[in-house]
Amino acid sequence: MTSNESFPLPHVQLTPIEGKPTAATIRQLKKQLYANTRSIHSDRGGGLNGHLGLVMPTAAYVIRAGAAFNEPQHPGVQPVHAANATAALITSTNRAYDHAMAEFKTCSTVKETLKQQVLSAVDPIYYQDLEDDTFGYADVLIPAIIQHLTTTYGTLTASDLEINRDRLTEAWNPDEPIENLWKTIKIVRAIATQGAEPISDGTTIQLTLLALGKTGVHSHAIETWYDKDDTEHTWPNFLLHFNKHEKTRISKLTAQAAGFHGAANATRIPPDDDATANAATTQQAGKNKDPFVSDGIPLFYCWSHGLSKTKEQTSLTCNNQSEGHCPTATIENRLSGVNKINFGRSGKQRRAPA
Repeated sequence: MTSNESFPLPHVQLTPIEGKPTAATIRQLKKQLYANTRSIHSDRGGGLNGHLGLVMPTAAYVIRAGAAFNEPQHPGVQPVHAANATAALITSTNRAYDHAMAEFKTCSTVKETLKQQVLSAVDPIYYQDLEDDTFGYADVLIPAIIQHLTTTYGTLTASDLEINRDRLTEAWNPDEPIENLWKTIKIVRAIATQGAEPISDGTTIQLTLLALGKTGVHSHAIETWYDKDDTEHTWPNFLLHFNKHEKTRISKLTAQAAGFHGAANATRIPPDDDATANAATTQQAGKNKDPFVSDGIPLFYCWSHGLSKTKEQTSLTCNNQSEGHCPTATIENRLSGVNKINFGRSGKQRRAPA
């Protein structure tokens, strides 16, 4: 076995670090590296953590595994059997030797494979101090590389921790799944803990409420949260509370999107009847700037692009018009315009439900 193709690794390639490593990118590198080493089985160190002991600091590994990871050593030359050795003893001795050799080779391959992953993920300029003039990085172990990167580039400053903490108050984009917000918060808190300045549940809740308040879509959820007894103000309860309200909000958006589709079809004008179309759309003039409000979110219709949250993207103001564009088309009267919606959770354009 000479390449990572020998092992079904969860990360065939570690996420490359662009430019100078940071505490965050080094943390991600370690996380993926740990996942890869754990995925390759070993009976050592309790037998439940694969080859994690090759890359994790010894003290941390012992706490996790309950036992140290003793790296397998080369078993030496083939055993020489005594003249009076029984067949059973010879078989047993040979099997033990073969097992020891296989274990050693696997461990050696794991070390080399994953070391190459780390070296490939980081620009050599950031670990060149470890290179030997004669042997390059042949004798450099993975923990030494990680330690060098962490010590040189991964130390969190007071400014780093302040910037990291401020991420909790950044407005969440309601077009994205709320799970993205929870993931960001988890990462922020992990980095803060790494910098020896952990963020408590209470502080996390208060800062996240500021972020949610900036969106304007969860005002009711925020009010009802404050109505709860203080004993209920825990982080797990916070997640349950806002996940429930977000589910309700998305359901309303879906229902209103379906309603938009039905109303649009009811007032649809045949494209080949220009006289009728002109007469009808005259009545709509001046309305195509008015938003369609969905759960507090103003939405705008454009003949060429459909329904979106972009107030500049209306039939009247569109700067990227399709052929045959009708500037007087509105939500109520699309004039055979595009039947697509651009305010889904992914933010990507999708066709309105039939």
